[in-house]
Amino acid sequence: MASSTKRYLPPLRERNFPYLTKELYEVVEDATDDYNCIAFAAGDKTRWWEPDPLGVYYWPIPKREYSVPCYTEMFESLGYKQCICSLRKRGFEKVAIYYDPVGCVATLYHAAVLPNTPTHAARQFPNGYWRSKLGPWELIEHKTLKCLNGTDRTGRRTSYGEPTKFLKRSLT
Repeated sequence: MASSTKRYLPPLRERNFPYLTKELYEVVEDATDDYNCIAFAAGDKTRWWEPDPLGVYYWPIPKREYSVPCYTEMFESLGYKQCICSLRKRGFEKVAIYYDPVGCVATLYHAAVLPNTPTHAARQFPNGYWRSKLGPWELIEHKTLKCLNGTDRTGRRTSYGEPTKFLKRSLT
């Protein structure tokens, strides 16, 4: 993983991700609301990226909707091409778009998610590990995409849903 002295999320944040065990992740940067997961996956740590209809946030394409096709189109505008899986491929970086068909109600530690919307994006690095900016929270490095899936003991979804779309871009 990224460093010799591992740092982890506070327990209340970690609880949002039942499969996120200390063997599978570590914090690599402190919390900031300067940028979000979509911006980070796109390579931008200077602004929040979101396709909000009012245009409050940065979005690099004219189409503005919370849909997997719109997010896919946005990443394609950055040189990514759709691919079929998350496995590491030498010479490429990959992005995974998470999707939630059900949605969830907002809680103190989790934002509301509308059904059938993208919820998150993670970027794969050459070492095969993934990095995810957790909204305004920390940036983490995790070994698997499944780390950010899951439901709590009551069956309520507490994570980002499932990675549903994969894109790759040449590193050269």
